[in-house]
Amino acid sequence: MYFFILIRKADELGINFWLRLLALGLGTSLFLQGFYYFSVINQELPAAPALSKSEEIEKGKNDGTLTTSIRSALTQTKRLYSLSIGVKNRDGIITLTGEVPTEIDRDLAANVTKNIPGVKDVCNEIRVIANLRRPGEEAAPISSTVNVEDLEMEANLRETLQSLPALQNQPIQIKVQHRAVTLTGQVSTEHQRQLAEQTMRQAAKVTLVSNQLRLGN
Repeated sequence: MYFFILIRKADELGINFWLRLLALGLGTSLFLQGFYYFSVINQELPAAPALSKSEEIEKGKNDGTLTTSIRSALTQTKRLYSLSIGVKNRDGIITLTGEVPTEIDRDLAANVTKNIPGVKDVCNEIRVIANLRRPGEEAAPISSTVNVEDLEMEANLRETLQSLPALQNQPIQIKVQHRAVTLTGQVSTEHQRQLAEQTMRQAAKVTLVSNQLRLGN
């Protein structure tokens, strides 16, 4: 009965009842779709799922392979192979620890590590200990006895300098103490001064060069 009353009212108003009913249905449908969107779809995305056990195993293998590659590269260098350098790997971010005798050794360890494929960054926490001796390196003699090795190095280095035409007639004195070289005396030019120092640094077993050469006529 109410249905017929609605039809009559619609006719009186000049509105098609079915058209109104269709509009009502469309409105209801849009309302339900909007409600579903805002209550279900438009929610904050869930956090990324944790790695599966197999993925964690594979990641661990990759990290272990990279760490092994770094340690292998470090032990292939003559300056670092006998030193204990720790390597920690966290997703390609490498942390180096340990102790070395010089800043040069510290930088060398970082540079070697940076060149390994897969390394994203290097955090160098290696400490420099000036008096640190490499394993197997003999301690400096405490007694006042003559160090034959130092004297032999002095002779070899003098011979090397004399073999260079630019330094043959220069009054250069060489003192070696525990493989550390000190240059004193006088040279004519800055080029000769630098040449003498460079030659000493390139000589075998020399650990340190102190260039105290003066310039003169």
